[in-house]
Amino acid sequence: MTKPLVSLTVICYNAENFIEEAIEGALSQTYSPLEIIFSDDNSPDRTFEIIQEKLKNYQGPHKIVLNQNPKNLGIGSHISKVWFNIAKGDWIIVSAGDDISLPDRVEKLMEFANEDVGLIHHNCFFINEKSEEISDRNKTDYSKCIEVFEKNDIEETIRTGMFVKGATMCINKKVLDTFGTFNADVVQEDKILAYRAQYLGKIIHLDDCLMKYRMHSKSSSYQHDATQFKWYVKIKQDQANKFIAVHKQILTDNKILKLSNTLLKELEFRKRGFEMDLFLYSDHQFKLNYLLDKRFFRKLIARLFINQRLMLKRKRQNQR
Repeated sequence: MTKPLVSLTVICYNAENFIEEAIEGALSQTYSPLEIIFSDDNSPDRTFEIIQEKLKNYQGPHKIVLNQNPKNLGIGSHISKVWFNIAKGDWIIVSAGDDISLPDRVEKLMEFANEDVGLIHHNCFFINEKSEEISDRNKTDYSKCIEVFEKNDIEETIRTGMFVKGATMCINKKVLDTFGTFNADVVQEDKILAYRAQYLGKIIHLDDCLMKYRMHSKSSSYQHDATQFKWYVKIKQDQANKFIAVHKQILTDNKILKLSNTLLKELEFRKRGFEMDLFLYSDHQFKLNYLLDKRFFRKLIARLFINQRLMLKRKRQNQR
C-alpha cells in the first residue's frame, strides 16, 4: 500500500541560535516519502543564511524546500503561505525553528493517519535554551483536552477554547483545504485547527514524546514600576487581540460550521468584553483611568463580575 506524502514544515523567525538543531532533527526522520519545508519569515538575524549553509550539500532521501518571505508576514499569513501554497503533502506536520523533532516522529504519527482522522498530536520533552531537559517540567497533562475532544462537540471545543500545542500537530490536508487560509491577524492557529479538525474527523492524542519543545526563560526581576506597568499592559492587549482574532476566524468558518445562535451570542458577548479591555489597556487611556479616574476600579469590578457570571453559566451547561 502506497504511503502518503508528508510535509514537515519548519516555521522560523529569529531562530539563529537554535535552527541547526531543528534542521538536524528534521533531516533525521526515518519516514519516507517526506518533504521538509524550511520557511523563514524575513528574520533580521542569520536564520535563513544558516539554513542555506547547512543544506547546500544535502543528498539525503528527503525532498528539501527552502522559502524566505520577502517581508515579514506574521504568524497567520506565514503559515497560510506555507501550508496552502508550498506544502504538497497529504499530511502537514508542524515544527518551529527552535524545536527538535526526534527521528521517529513522522513515522509514529503516520501509524495513526487515515481518512477518519482530522488531526493527530503528541506529547514532548521540554528543554531550555541550552537544549537541556527541564527536570522539574513533566509531560503535559492532556486529560482535560482528551475529555473535551472525545465528546466530539465542536461548540464545546470552541466554548472552552480547547486547543492542542501547535508545535506538536499533524494535520490532515483536507482540514486545511475545506476551510481555506487563516485571517492575517490570527496568532493562535492551534485553537482554530482544533475545531476545524473536529468538523472533519477525529482528533487523536499520542502520549509519546516525539520532539523536544524549547521553553525560553523570561526575566522575572523588574526593577521599576514603569517596567511592570508596561509589561502588564502588553499582556492584557495581547490577550484581547488574540481572542478577537480567533473570534473573527470562527465567524468566517461559520459559513461551514453552522454554529448555534446561542454560542454565537456568547462569543459576541465575550468579544465585547475584550474590546473593552483594549480600550482600558490602551497605553494612554489605561494610564488615565488607572492613575486619575476612580471609575476604573468600578469598571474592573464589573469586568470581573461578568467573567464570574460566564463561568457559572458554563458550569451549569456542563452539568446538564
